[in-house]
Order: sequence, then structure tokens, then C-alpha cells
Amino acid sequence: MSEFQILIVCGSPVALSELSPDARRALAFARLLGREFRVALAAPGARDLADSESFERMNWAERQAFASARFDLGIAGVNDFGGRWIPFASRWIADIWRLDSYRAFCAARAGALVDWLWLRRAQRKAMRALRKAQFLLCASGPQLDFWIGGLYATGRFRDRLPYGAEHLNDLGAFVPFGWDDAFEKAADAGAAPPQASEPAIVWADALDEHLDPYTAIRAVKRVARERPGTRLAIPVEDDEQGLRPSAGRGAPASVRAYARAQGALNECVTLAPGAVADIPRLLAGAQLAISLSGHPLENRYSFRTRLLECLRTGTPLVCVEGGFWGEFVTEHGIGRTAPMGDSDAVAAAILSALDPHAQDQCRANMAKAREALRWERAAAPLAQFCRREQRRIRAAKEAPHPNKQPSAA
Repeated sequence: MSEFQILIVCGSPVALSELSPDARRALAFARLLGREFRVALAAPGARDLADSESFERMNWAERQAFASARFDLGIAGVNDFGGRWIPFASRWIADIWRLDSYRAFCAARAGALVDWLWLRRAQRKAMRALRKAQFLLCASGPQLDFWIGGLYATGRFRDRLPYGAEHLNDLGAFVPFGWDDAFEKAADAGAAPPQASEPAIVWADALDEHLDPYTAIRAVKRVARERPGTRLAIPVEDDEQGLRPSAGRGAPASVRAYARAQGALNECVTLAPGAVADIPRLLAGAQLAISLSGHPLENRYSFRTRLLECLRTGTPLVCVEGGFWGEFVTEHGIGRTAPMGDSDAVAAAILSALDPHAQDQCRANMAKAREALRWERAAAPLAQFCRREQRRIRAAKEAPHPNKQPSAA
């Protein structure tokens, strides 16, 4: 085992049955890099992980211990989405920053002065932290371009790249979400064949304000005219009183009101009470998954991690063209894409994807698509950077000190 030491910090619990995206990625990085380097994972619940893990585990309460520890590289996550940060990371870890951050909501937030102030503070704080980083990890290629451009704009580099980098690609990498062997085994088990009692189509994402279930509702209403019995199930959070009476675009109450106004509620659209965690169960019996982005910047910059469940269950996907998933679906032939907000085009994409021949073809392509997002392949740029740093640090240690006199013969 290499003596090259790496510290990975995550602010989310890593020992739960349902992990957050941050926790899933931190755990995957620790397992992948732990095969080759000495790795420590510092996160809530880390010591509850199995002793068989290939890395050292530190609980969140022990962060003072690893604050003074000596590590060759540190990996931490930064999330300015909503103003949330890991408060201590910028002080103690300054090598690799994992970013899922972009200004998708500048226009939406521009209506109030406080939002402008929030944006400026988040921007300044991000750039102060990132000026220390040697390497950036982003979940999409456009995110990486955004942050490297930001570093240039703030004067991080001008005529020459920092840290001896020869190319812009040496400053960061596009590392999407992936999965490990456990995920692959679940996929290999195969999805249950669609049942007549199951909805043909499942909304495969949350009801966030930047997503567009409304176009999906209009499109399915059109599809149902040609294919009677076609239904769209939209999972929504529930509580003791039933659907949460939350307000705003994307909220269950808003989606329900829209479906009722379209005459689609309980006809071809059903709101399935239950947590978003139920999506995999619904997908396992569905013919088609759908997730439509409603914001151009969100579509371009984001990586919708929940859509990985479509690959796990082998369910063909309809999504908006462009962005990571639009390109991935087209490249691997696992579904159909349509322009944003065009319900007629979405309806045509749904009808095409529901064709029996298209269903067989899309499902046959799933194995190859899953292979493209295994962690070993997705996180390869991170491992390559760590090897490069290991060689650099080793060479620096072995180089003679400039003030040291050669020994007499």
C-alpha cells in the first residue's frame, strides 16, 4: 500500500440505507482510491461502516483530530446551492474541490436585493476557497468550464497555468456520478416486466422548481388519445393529511392543480403519495421514465443523479435534449429526447419510446450504458491526478536540497 495519504471529507452521513449524492460520491472515492493509496474518510457515521472497508474511518466529531493530521492530498465538497457550505474545509483542505455548483437561478433570484447580496457573497466565498485548490471535480463538463472561467476572471492565472499545469484539463475533470458492484448486481438482476396494473410512464425525479412536470402532463394527455390506458405516475411527498399543501412551482399542490385544470388528473395522470425514494420501485414495473428540465441553465449544467435509477432498472428514458442526460440517452440509445417545453415533441418522443421494438432496443443497450458510468471509469481522472501528485511529491522529497553540500569523496 502506498504511503501517499489522502483525506476525504464529507458533511453528509455515510452509513445510512439511503445516502445523499454527496455521501455516495465520497464513499465511492474512498473505496476506489483506497485500493491504491492510504485513504481516510471523515464523515458523520463513518465508524459505523464495515471493518472490511479499505480505508480509515473518522467520525464527524473527530474532525479536530484530522485537522492537525498530515495528509498529502485533501478532497472536500463545496455546495453553494442554497448557500450551504462545509465551513471548515477551506481552512484545512486545499487540494481537490468537488463542485456541483453553478448559477442556475441568477435570473430567478434577481427580483430581490437580498438575493443579489446572497449571490455576491456566495460567489466571493467560492472563489476565495477555489483559489487554493489544485484540482476541481465537477459533475458535468459545462460546470467545469464555468469554474475554470471563474478562476481566470478572478486572476488565479493569466499568462501561465498554476501548479505547473500544461493544459486547462490539468486543472480539473468532469467526474459524473457512477456506481459500484452492488449497484451493478442489482441491475444485472433485471427489472420486473411491466404489469398491466402499473403505470406505463413514471416521473423519475423530484418536483423541484427547475423541473417541468407540466409539459409531461400535457404530453401524456395527448399520448392517451392515441394509446388509451396510458398513465403517468408522479411520486409526491405525503404526510398524515395526504399531499403536502406546499406552494410554488413544482410543489405537489401546484402539480395536482395543473393536472386537474388539464382534465388529466385521475384520467391519465396520477399523483402517487410516497417519498421520492419510491421511484425505483415504480420504475421497476414501468415501460418508460420521464424527467424534463424546465430551466436552460439547469439542463446544461446539472447532473440529475436520480436518473441513474433508470439505468439500474433498465427503464428507457425520455428527457430534454442537450445537457448530460440528453446527450447520454442519444449516444447510448436508451430512450428519446425532445426540445424543452414542447409538449407535442415530448408526446411524439413518448409514443416512439413505447413502441415494442424501441423498448427492446433501449433495454438491450442498458448494459453498455451502465458500464460507461461505473465508478472505476467515471472517477478515472481523479485517480490519475492523485498518481500525478504522488509522483510530484515523491520527486520533490528525493531531490537534493539546494543548500545541502555534496559529501566529500
